[in-house]
Amino acid sequence: MIWTISDLHLSFAQPKPMDIFGNRWKDHPERIATSWRQRIRDDDVVLVAGDISWAMKIEDALVDLRWIDGLPGRKVFCKGNHLSLIHI
Repeated sequence: MIWTISDLHLSFAQPKPMDIFGNRWKDHPERIATSWRQRIRDDDVVLVAGDISWAMKIEDALVDLRWIDGLPGRKVFCKGNHLSLIHI
């Protein structure tokens, strides 16, 4: 199966409160992980289509990318305007 997700806007290294954008953003990483694990299997492919991280430094972005790496599935990344430091 092939899945896609975008606009994760992760910020584990420098936490950014996303619930300022509304209640649906409250605890969004935990909600993403729960939903991801319910649906995606190890042999699925997930296109992570941009706006992955708020990080401005590669070290900070790696925290977010490693978090995604810990979820099931084979990931294919596309950069967005919030992950412009990393060329995959």
